[in-house]
Amino acid sequence: MCPEINVLCLLGGCSSPEKGAADPSPPAPARPAPEERISAPGEALPPQQECTAPAYGGEALTEADLQLGPLRVRMDLEEVKGAMPFAPMEELTEHDGYLKRLVYADGTVVELLDGEVALITVTDPLYATPRGLKTGDTLGKLYALYGEPGHLDNGVFSYAIYGEYFLFHAVSREGIIVQLQVNLAC
Repeated sequence: MCPEINVLCLLGGCSSPEKGAADPSPPAPARPAPEERISAPGEALPPQQECTAPAYGGEALTEADLQLGPLRVRMDLEEVKGAMPFAPMEELTEHDGYLKRLVYADGTVVELLDGEVALITVTDPLYATPRGLKTGDTLGKLYALYGEPGHLDNGVFSYAIYGEYFLFHAVSREGIIVQLQVNLAC
């Protein structure tokens, strides 16, 4: 499947790629533990931290950014098959048809939940984002197009949509983007 990251329907999360990969940036400041955010009765709660990345062109990430090449989240199966120039080499159905995974010869993986695209993973440079990022591009281009990531872990750069959910991910090795992924939150 996709060895780098497998983010499917997680609220604001991402799983890490292989252990031992170098992380070129300093660690993000730790968020307070849940017990530190609980106030005594009658006390005001501390303000919630914002986790959005700087916006591209003054615009925050939106659902329109959740597209890779002709594939976008919320497509149905027939739209996916019409958008792809070739048939999937593997079609897996799990959970009584609730989850369908399409695996293509070029390494593209599309997962549909309840008939709707919820995850797209690509490694081929033919699948660019609406902002023009594709695999093979440098981290400099990623930063120029998307700004600072909201979360960085072992070369996985994750960006928040609507300030809450990390739904756009770029995986880097040695300063080069090797995988892109978009997904939906539950």
